[in-house]
Amino acid sequence: MHANASQVVVRVDGEAEWLHLQVTDDGKGLTPKMAAGRPGHLGIVGMRERALAIGARMEAKGLPKGGTVISLTWGNPTGHPPRRTVTRKTLIAPP
Repeated sequence: MHANASQVVVRVDGEAEWLHLQVTDDGKGLTPKMAAGRPGHLGIVGMRERALAIGARMEAKGLPKGGTVISLTWGNPTGHPPRRTVTRKTLIAPP
């Protein structure tokens, strides 16, 4: 794994009209330059292109103390709290 993360947290919030997905890890993080995507690499660039293709917005950023957050927002949130929030935590075993 590129990030060398030991934990990944996935949060999904939404209703019929919108969806928000957030994936956070505790790995080595992203520099602002890496978060924009790197020439010749399709990871973040490909995720952003796929998000745009479905009318969503994708953001990738490194956290100040390490780790990365990838967020995807699709649709038009009404400001109402989601009916259901699902959070999954996955511990990654070392290779």
